[in-house]
Amino acid sequence: MGSRRAVCARMGELLARWSPPVVGLEMRGNRILDALPHEELGRIGPDLHIVHLTQGTILYEWLTVTDEILFPTSAIVSMVTLMEDGQSVESVLAGADTISGAWVACGVRRAPWRV
Repeated sequence: MGSRRAVCARMGELLARWSPPVVGLEMRGNRILDALPHEELGRIGPDLHIVHLTQGTILYEWLTVTDEILFPTSAIVSMVTLMEDGQSVESVLAGADTISGAWVACGVRRAPWRV
């Protein structure tokens, strides 16, 4: 299976910098980003970058400190709950119409799932 893409942003950088550059077409594909007004997208543009994801890669372990939010474009990101008995269950899926890392925007620093 080939590489999939997501646009990644560090929340601290998003909040700290407010300048209006234009985001390139390669950043498009996530419905949330695509729905933003041009001016808003320009403000966060400098903090967005493309990441290439490979199926099965663990991005964050449960309780890992992170300040990243992923906006999947052609990827599906799974958030997995780890059970006390060692088993796991896929709890949440994030695709091109959503984000992974909403906890960061809510002020939570540690990943509540394995991502």
